[in-house]
Amino acid sequence: MQMRSRDAAVAWSRDQELQTSGPSHQGCKAKLRRWTSGEPSGEDFLRNIPSKLLSADLFEKWMQALEKPSKQEKIEELKEVADNLPRPNLVLLKHLLSLLHHISQNAETNRMDSSNLAICVGPNMLSPEADNTLPLEVQKEMNDKVC
Repeated sequence: MQMRSRDAAVAWSRDQELQTSGPSHQGCKAKLRRWTSGEPSGEDFLRNIPSKLLSADLFEKWMQALEKPSKQEKIEELKEVADNLPRPNLVLLKHLLSLLHHISQNAETNRMDSSNLAICVGPNMLSPEADNTLPLEVQKEMNDKVC
């Protein structure tokens, strides 16, 4: 992933302010306007990163980290896996997590709590190398592990 892609993601994240402060339908209207005007969405951006943002070749390590019994062990293992990401992916991940945290802090007004964010963004961040799309029941199981 080139630095331009990270810059595009940061610019996209700044453009998402509307989605972080009003009722969720306002965010949907803004997204619909961008889609119909031909502008790419953040989901499109994440979906089109080669091997995904969290790196498809690390899929099994991410899943193993989520299986850890305690929250502290899970956090430590996730940090170790993240350290294996290419630097541009790690930088983008930090920006994205900051944005998602900001969005979730306004969940009372935008209805985007961590569970809803995981459903919307998660499948675009990581999938197994062999197949770009997972069955819905597997995606739900992965989302439940993250939340």
